[in-house]
Amino acid sequence: TNLIGNQSYEYLRDNHYSYNLSKKSLRVPWQKDGAKGDGIQFIFASKPWTAGSPGLQTLAESSGSGNRTLWRLQLNSNGTSERLQLRLSGDTTGSLNATGTNSKLMVTNPTTTLRNGNLWNVYLTRNANTASNALTQSINLYAALQDNDKISEVISASMVISSSAQIKAFTGTGSYSGNRNLIFGNNTFSGSISEIRMWSGSLSASTFKMHV
Repeated sequence: TNLIGNQSYEYLRDNHYSYNLSKKSLRVPWQKDGAKGDGIQFIFASKPWTAGSPGLQTLAESSGSGNRTLWRLQLNSNGTSERLQLRLSGDTTGSLNATGTNSKLMVTNPTTTLRNGNLWNVYLTRNANTASNALTQSINLYAALQDNDKISEVISASMVISSSAQIKAFTGTGSYSGNRNLIFGNNTFSGSISEIRMWSGSLSASTFKMHV
């Protein structure tokens, strides 16, 4: 950050409002209608894991052509530990499950607190410093858990992509004809979403923590 010297902050306590996504979805523009960002940030709270709960729940996904997916951000849990994972299609129009030829997967380190009702801040972005390079680009994923006035836990993952199809898949729209192609929940997530933001340019990990 560009902050220099001592900084002071005022602590405010207020209600936190969120959108219940249990068996529902929320759609917003991504790379459409002027929403030309490099990354997204949001807060989610997931209901606790129980026997019979789906192991994979979709937090957000970019819809491609028809029922295809360009990328999918998921909560992966097995009852013992949880992770966030991103599946990126290797097809510029998307693939049926984002696991087609040349697709890539990145997974955060495991934790046990993603599915206990806590409010997790998530930030998914491409590295804007290399965004103009058609050969190489990096994708970064951060998630932080705030506990009152401190951040008690941070998990992250990153990957470098060199496929032009994968680079286009992250910020592409395929041949999706609508303008609400970024889907939160997609009827598979059991929990809530709030404070959705889109960022132009990439935030460093330290700057992201300032927004938690």
